[in-house]
Amino acid sequence: MKNRMRIASLSVTTLLLGTTLLTGCGTSSASSTSSTATLAPQSSSTGSNSSIAIPKHLSFPMTVHDDTGRTVVIPAKPTHIVSLTLGTDEILRALVPAKEISGVDYFATQPMYSHIVSYVERHHLRVLGSALGEPSAETLVAIHPDLILAADYDSPKLISQLQHVGIPTYEFTTFNSIHSIESHILTIGKLVGEEPKAISVVSQMENTLEKLQSSQPKKKLSVLYYTNYQGTISIAGSNTTANSVIRAAGGVNVAANVSGWPVVSAEKILAYNPDVILIPNDSGSAQLQLKAFLDNPIFQGMKAVREHHVYTVSDGNLSAVSQYVVLGVEDVQQVLLRATHGA
Repeated sequence: MKNRMRIASLSVTTLLLGTTLLTGCGTSSASSTSSTATLAPQSSSTGSNSSIAIPKHLSFPMTVHDDTGRTVVIPAKPTHIVSLTLGTDEILRALVPAKEISGVDYFATQPMYSHIVSYVERHHLRVLGSALGEPSAETLVAIHPDLILAADYDSPKLISQLQHVGIPTYEFTTFNSIHSIESHILTIGKLVGEEPKAISVVSQMENTLEKLQSSQPKKKLSVLYYTNYQGTISIAGSNTTANSVIRAAGGVNVAANVSGWPVVSAEKILAYNPDVILIPNDSGSAQLQLKAFLDNPIFQGMKAVREHHVYTVSDGNLSAVSQYVVLGVEDVQQVLLRATHGA
């Protein structure tokens, strides 16, 4: 679970919406600082009725407060940026040239989760940390970054050490909706002096979401996002990106009555009895994950099982907390359309 949290952190200027492998019952198919303006009111497609705040334009040197309230001073436009999360890696890809990215998270090199693997390889970007953990403060200091982007699941000790030596370190804390992802993109655009590009990226996301909203299935299906990590079952409740994705795709999250990622029993899954069950493919063995669920005798009588509406979907798209989250919305909508049409 720790690795999943590292992956679920905050890409290209043009979003590439391709068809993703979807496997169903054995068949396959395809918080920023002060603001002075807003970007396009959020429709119900994003699961939020609020507006996206455009961070107030500030020139360098820049003094801001990060999501934890800490003061961050950025003397000049950053040109040696280190990112400690996959999400911020992907966002930086859309905003700054590769020569300004001095380090990316290990998971940026993992095809199961990352959308920028080839970019990292092509530009020989420095990879920080490993599957087991984050880099040391000594490693980061030796790079001489002029801005570090971190998240609240990075080590507090590491962030404190970086701040102690005077490296501008901005910590993000909220990753629970498409709305929050868009806000983070705008904030990063301000921090790196590329606000117009950030606004363009968010506008493209909104345009894509608007198109997807127009193609939502007419029937609202109930959906359960199910994960099983070494025998521990978790589901996506409200205040999660998965909940936001399901709503934007046109579904109803049957577990929206709980918050976050609660651990539940198999009997609780049975009680929810949704129309559709989504299982993130986070192991590279979609068929095995699907078989493990379908072979559980407790689940045999569930509506989704009887009607063959249990699907595995790309975990990289569903867990994205960058502009690539729209790919997750597209994936889920494809599943809902198939389920609606009885496929």
